[in-house]
Amino acid sequence: MNTNDARHTHRHRRSYLAGGLALALVSMTIVATTSCAGTDDESDGHPTGANDASDGAVLEASDDSTFRDGSADSESLDGATQAAEWYPVAAGNDARLGLSSVWGSGKNDVWVVGASGSVLHWDGSTWRSTHLDTDQSLNVIGGSSPADVWIGSTADRIYHATGFANGKVQGALATPIIDVSTGLSLLSVWAASSNDVWFGGQPNGTTSLWATSTAEGESGWRPMTPTPENGFSGPTITGLWGNGTGGVWCVGAKPYPGPASYAAYSDGVIADSGLPTWLELDTQSKSPLNAIWAANATDVWSVGDYGVIRRFRGVPTPGTAWEIVASPTKQHLHGIWGSSSSDIWAVGDGGTFLHYDGTEWHSVPAVLPSGTVPNLFGIWGADASDIWAIGDGVVMHHERSATAGAPGGGT
Repeated sequence: MNTNDARHTHRHRRSYLAGGLALALVSMTIVATTSCAGTDDESDGHPTGANDASDGAVLEASDDSTFRDGSADSESLDGATQAAEWYPVAAGNDARLGLSSVWGSGKNDVWVVGASGSVLHWDGSTWRSTHLDTDQSLNVIGGSSPADVWIGSTADRIYHATGFANGKVQGALATPIIDVSTGLSLLSVWAASSNDVWFGGQPNGTTSLWATSTAEGESGWRPMTPTPENGFSGPTITGLWGNGTGGVWCVGAKPYPGPASYAAYSDGVIADSGLPTWLELDTQSKSPLNAIWAANATDVWSVGDYGVIRRFRGVPTPGTAWEIVASPTKQHLHGIWGSSSSDIWAVGDGGTFLHYDGTEWHSVPAVLPSGTVPNLFGIWGADASDIWAIGDGVVMHHERSATAGAPGGGT
């Protein structure tokens, strides 16, 4: 398998051979974590007083129905299993291959990508498993519609899918950002349309963020990051979010000598240099930020290493900082998604599932494949009751009724 999967970075220890992840149909593990809010030690950016996801009770459930095919029968589960809100799904994937990213355009169009060019697709009733023509890891996926899907591996290998049909990805390789192999991994993507696509990743010198040229469509890419101060290389961009009207947020990690954490905002105004005007904001953390999601243009969330959770409210201005949010874990968090400002999920290492209810974050129990506690790297949902998470060879589905609040009422 190709080593260009960036697994040496915190967020992307993900698209790899996950040895021993045999998805047993009989014995399942329930990981339930205690919900004890932690605080941040601002001296080093690492939270203190929080619980590791693995510190909670681990229970065993032995019922075939805990292994999902997209639906649930909660009446057949014991009490411990019914308390869980997340279950593994039989998606037809090779459990030895790590899964990196999940995105969908709706309930009946969900995509997952991972190691060795692997692609999974859910059409609302069936999961299909296939591979693209590469042995490289596919790190990120995003899009604007069922016919506009973008998959990134490295800066010289980008796919533009126009749909999924007959068990295969429809589409072709897109124009590369860099037309020679450099090994620079793409680690984030955001798309408003086929003519407004952004990729972020490891820096190529001073540049680690690229966007399609409005004039050229997908036929060309232009650098979008300003020259870093002091001549150092650009930040690694691991999370992107745009408001669809020009504003773009990016998060990640800065190289030496500054703090590791990085977050910046652009209102889309192009300066004389031909680059957007970026406003770097104080994250109040030295821990790298790994993912970003926004309820709206003035309510933005980010998660990162050591359980760091940050929130930004209002309009970014010079001197403003992200809010420190109490976290119930010290595990590295890699993915975040929400249906509203009072219904937000985050996932991370050690089978960590966190939920924000509008007041505080707390840990949520999950049924996991027997003998495994996978690291989770991505989360996406069609709505509050239909949410998917992926990671070390596993596909997980959220199954709590949006109305009744009970397991089994999702799809």
